[in-house]
Amino acid sequence: MMPRLPTNCPRAGVATISPKGVTRLGRGLGRLDMAATLAEPAPMSKTSFPSPNHGARRLGPPDMIVIHYTGMDSCAAARARLCDPAAEVSAHYLIDLDGTVEQLVAEDRRAWHAGVSEWGGETDINSRSIGVELQNTGPNGGGYHPFPEPQMAALEALLQGIMARWPVMP
Repeated sequence: MMPRLPTNCPRAGVATISPKGVTRLGRGLGRLDMAATLAEPAPMSKTSFPSPNHGARRLGPPDMIVIHYTGMDSCAAARARLCDPAAEVSAHYLIDLDGTVEQLVAEDRRAWHAGVSEWGGETDINSRSIGVELQNTGPNGGGYHPFPEPQMAALEALLQGIMARWPVMP
């Protein structure tokens, strides 16, 4: 089963995922080789920094994955924001440039990453999705920057695990 990635959220990446890999469209973005990941999963360093910003899922199990870039100067700054109760924003995972994966919200909970959004006629994307934040300054850092290989390898491994745990469909 392959994930659907909403692209109408202000910070969501444009992506398609198939058994042959993940193709992301946009400046400085390339292709991930999902087949290589399935053959030899990338090692993943996963830590936990619980965010208080989450709630109960309203629509059953997640069937989408939304990938964002942070638009912030560092992973620490993004983590601080995603874990700040006053910010009222979160994601399930945050992936640093070196490939370190931080879990901020349990997958069975509703993280607050997609705002008021819609995809394919579906609403409440937060209840339907797993949110992944990739550390990248984006245009705030002087222009879009390519996502480094360790970060992409960690993303591939994480996506493989999420897709094995939840009914994520193309």
